[in-house]
Parts: sequence; C-alpha cells; structure tokens
Amino acid sequence: MLIDLLRDAADSAPPIPPPPVWSPEWWSTFTTSSAFAGLMAVLAAALALWGVNRRITAERRIARKQRRASARAAQLVRNAAVEDRDFASWWEQYRHLESQLDSMDPRDALVVLDALGTTAPHPVAVALVAVASRQYAPDDCEEATDD
Repeated sequence: MLIDLLRDAADSAPPIPPPPVWSPEWWSTFTTSSAFAGLMAVLAAALALWGVNRRITAERRIARKQRRASARAAQLVRNAAVEDRDFASWWEQYRHLESQLDSMDPRDALVVLDALGTTAPHPVAVALVAVASRQYAPDDCEEATDD
C-alpha cells in the first residue's frame, strides 16, 4: 500500500528538467555528482603515473651515469695497478743490474743500461738509468773511438 502511494506520487509529480549546461546550477550539480568524483580519480591516477614515469626515467639516468663513473674509476685502478706492476718489475731488473754492474765491462754495462732505459716505464726510471750510465760513459771522445 505504501508502495502504491509512492508510485502514484512519483507519477503525478512533474519531471524536474536538468539545468542548462555550464550554468552555475549545472556546475553545482556536476561537482557533487559521482561522475565528477570519477573524473577527478582518473585525473589523479594520470598525474601519479606521469610523476612515477618521470622519477623512473631520472633514476635510470642517474644509475647510467653512476655505472659509467664506476667503470671509469675501475679502469683507472686497473691502469694504475698495471703501471705499478710494470714499474716494480722494472725496478727489480734495475736493482739486479746495479748489483752486477761492477763486474761487467763498461761497454757491456752501457749496452745493458741503454736497453734497460728503453723499457723504463716512467721518466724517473729514465733518469736513474741516465745517472747510472754516466759512470760507464767514456770520459772523452778519444776513449769512445778507441775500438
């Protein structure tokens, strides 16, 4: 019975026309509707996706730069280790030759020192060979042509 009364009242009431589009009444109705809430949710999700994508791109760029810097640093460390190893090996050869120089013929000593000087890995090593070579170099031009 109550349902029939409500049905009769709904049928007898004139329909309420919707407000004109873009009018203040329309905006009032639209902003309080579930359609507006859904639209704002989609907009918020799109903004969040955009922000996350920008952050991911930035983090990838930073990671790529860090990998390059790490690779360069590792290469520098490897190069330094090779130079250290080469210099240590050369130094051992120099020390061994230095201990043998007194028992060698001066001409042979100059040849060996010259060969050691060509393999010197550093300007300091070249200077060491030059200083050692002076001891065995002929004093004047006459001794050099005495062969």
